[in-house]
Amino acid sequence: FGYAFTPPSGLAKPAASLDDPTWRRTWTHDGLTMTLSVYDRGEQYVWETRLDGKDENFTYNNWLFMKIEESKDGKSGTMTVYKPVTTNMEAQWNWGTDANGAYVVTHILEEGDGGTKIVVSQNPDDSGSLKFYEKSDNIYKIDFECQWTKEGTGQYKQYQDGAIVQSGTWG
Repeated sequence: FGYAFTPPSGLAKPAASLDDPTWRRTWTHDGLTMTLSVYDRGEQYVWETRLDGKDENFTYNNWLFMKIEESKDGKSGTMTVYKPVTTNMEAQWNWGTDANGAYVVTHILEEGDGGTKIVVSQNPDDSGSLKFYEKSDNIYKIDFECQWTKEGTGQYKQYQDGAIVQSGTWG
């Protein structure tokens, strides 16, 4: 679906700029029509990419492939990609600043009954952490985590079934 992320250059903006959506582009690639709509929702922008037509695997009828919501200041948002011809999430990215001023990015990938989640946190002083989770029985269990200081030193822990099986430091 890489071709659905970026509309080709040269597409003109609609003449009526006050309609809903605020901005829309439509293009076709190998018989599959993509429509990217951008909405101005006051404090945020919302992007939706929808597919119509057929490819080698599926038939689409105005199917929502991807949705992005971002605050107008660019400091927080969510991007969701859906499993083909469903409303089920396949992958999601969330970003924003927590109560302590850390910038946090979370990536979730659904894979059948399993999946993975990665959470990266960057503090204002450049220290941070990364946590990697694996999903089993609809529960995310920690698999790996590490933390680093602003000087670049750090520590890590590897888990198996909730117990630490390896740990160490660097720097």
